Amino acid sequence: MGATEIINELPKLSEAERRAVRQKLLELADSHGVKVEDVDWDTQNGRYRVRLNGQWIIVPDNALVTEPNKFGPAVVWPYQDATGATQIRCFIPGSGA
Repeated sequence: MGATEIINELPKLSEAERRAVRQKLLELADSHGVKVEDVDWDTQNGRYRVRLNGQWIIVPDNALVTEPNKFGPAVVWPYQDATGATQIRCFIPGSGA
């Protein structure tokens, strides 16, 4: 799911939800989200985690969109850091979370 699809959904959200999504979109302007299947994300010890490239990665608190997901499936925006490790820039849990 790209920024365009998310922006098209903004009128359906409350003002607080729009602010939260817009803030994350600014951070994601040059990246692409990846749909995450239900089996590839969960919670452990009160934290979200996502399986990317066969490895479970904890979602950083500042990368988590806490507003309800009205778009459907979970979406993650991964990136490679300077050492080549996969990191999470943003994560929206699936609508059933």
